[in-house]
Amino acid sequence: MKQKHDRYEMHKYWGKKPAFGFDKIIKAYSKPDDVLFDPFAGYGVFGCEALLNNRKVVLNDLNPIAGFIQNQLLKNDFNEKHIKETFKTIIGELSNTEEKLYTTTCSKCGKQANVISTLRDKNNDKPLCHKVKCSCSKQAFEQDISEDEAQKILNIEKNLVIPSHPSSYLIQNSRISAKENMTTDDLFTIRTLYCHSLLYNKIQSIENEALKEYLMLAFLSNMANCSKLVPPIKSRGKMSQGAWMTGFYIASNYIENNVFHYFKNRIEKIIAGKKDFCSKIKNINLSYKIINNDAKKLSIPNDSIDFIFTDPPYGDTVPYFEQSIIWNTWLSKQVDYENEIVISDSKIRNKNNTQYKSDLNKAISEISRVLKPEKYFTISFHSLYGEEWSSLIDACFMNGFSFEQAELLKQKTLAPRQLNRKITVEGDLLLTFKKTNIKNLQLIDKEKLITKLTDLISDELYKKSLSTNDIYLNIINYILKNRISLGNIDIISLLKNNFDIDDYGMWNQKPILAALAMA
Repeated sequence: MKQKHDRYEMHKYWGKKPAFGFDKIIKAYSKPDDVLFDPFAGYGVFGCEALLNNRKVVLNDLNPIAGFIQNQLLKNDFNEKHIKETFKTIIGELSNTEEKLYTTTCSKCGKQANVISTLRDKNNDKPLCHKVKCSCSKQAFEQDISEDEAQKILNIEKNLVIPSHPSSYLIQNSRISAKENMTTDDLFTIRTLYCHSLLYNKIQSIENEALKEYLMLAFLSNMANCSKLVPPIKSRGKMSQGAWMTGFYIASNYIENNVFHYFKNRIEKIIAGKKDFCSKIKNINLSYKIINNDAKKLSIPNDSIDFIFTDPPYGDTVPYFEQSIIWNTWLSKQVDYENEIVISDSKIRNKNNTQYKSDLNKAISEISRVLKPEKYFTISFHSLYGEEWSSLIDACFMNGFSFEQAELLKQKTLAPRQLNRKITVEGDLLLTFKKTNIKNLQLIDKEKLITKLTDLISDELYKKSLSTNDIYLNIINYILKNRISLGNIDIISLLKNNFDIDDYGMWNQKPILAALAMA
């Protein structure tokens, strides 16, 4: 089964859940014409799938770029011909610029060739190697850059006058490599900033607002891909492209992509995405509303929603607003950083565990307020840290929810926090609650609870080895079924102190305990 549909490939926003997981949830907890709500809607995948299942939808996200993406995803005014014609006009007007900045002499035939990408040195931005496309070859290929050509490129850049464009200071945060006095301009070479600025101003001059927004969606999706944030995967070759994941880290060598070439690719993604969406809605009466509320203060009436699904920020996994600055700046949108629900390592933001717990509780309180009695609320959550789990679970129980079930939602593509770690939960837990107005929470002494959880895991490990996924599912199920506060228990430390993990990421009894059990 295809993991993602073309409609969900139009922008590289983080945390998109696989669409095929939503059909089951939507049909289990709602019926046609019910009103479904997602308070942290992100890209809008859940809302789109709900619409395609003949539900009415309300989508909310405080992040401006999220609301912008949702609008482009769900709009029904797509005109492929107009997009192609406008794109062709813009690229035609900029063709001389592309020829000046992105051509080289082919090392195979001596003709002019188009530069697709350039490997550059972080220390001085010196060009080291090109990936080129030439008529003499069916495949793009790499060729080294001579000292003379490298100097020529640098000299051209020195003489470029960057057109007027939006720019912002990054919020200083060492965890995501956002340094003091660093701006969004610093994320680009002179060449790419120049090209982005030209392209941006061309798009802004488009009179048709709907058409302008589709092209802006392609433009914004292309930005990180044509920044300094694309590292080479050295194990695959010096020009093998990695992906911008989180933060603003610039590798010692980075890949600078041709802005115009990759913008064309993104336009094709927009067209494919809209054709996919429009093909699915021919017999559907679309009924949706997109809002930009603080999730702690929703502009939605009491007891008006039939089912809620959401995928909130997982503590300090991704500081969404800080990283979205690369998009929100060029959208010219003001961002409400103060009301973002997140944990951030930035010293200038008061976004710690205590604030996160308080904010998440207020958001869950609003979810309870707007949901109809005896209706269901499903939340997707991922964390390795007991304190973050406690913030979520305590809020659900203290705001009138009763636990129904927990299951694991595994994804083909893991989040950055889940990559390259032996000890990780691969995927997210889907927790479903029912609004019952039962408000109680069992508090257990920390040491006693650690003993209970250790015994719980130990009993399971006597039967067979378990993955971290299995263990977390067991622990969370136990906590939820007994309405227990997990507090600030460090689950990873509990596992490391009491059990062994093998090279395949499977947990086992420590040898001495296993021997005692057999004896």
